[in-house]
Amino acid sequence: MLEPGALLQPFRLEETMVQKKLKAIDLFCGAGGLSHGLMRAGLDVVGAVDFSASALKSYKRNFSHIALEADISKLSPAECLASTTFPGQRQT
Repeated sequence: MLEPGALLQPFRLEETMVQKKLKAIDLFCGAGGLSHGLMRAGLDVVGAVDFSASALKSYKRNFSHIALEADISKLSPAECLASTTFPGQRQT
């Protein structure tokens, strides 16, 4: 049960949450508007996927992480995740 007034207290992230940066994959990335916003919010965007070659061309001009041209309806979750890592790199 919550203490009276508990919801009125400012939200504080635990120290361990602040130290560990959240990671994200931008699906249907387009030119990268969501990736830009996620990065500005402090998340680590590790990769992106889009079906459109022209969108990815623009995306790759704006970001240096891995961007995969693929139809994600044909990819498993594991394949999406694997597509954002370099060979031999372990996903955490």
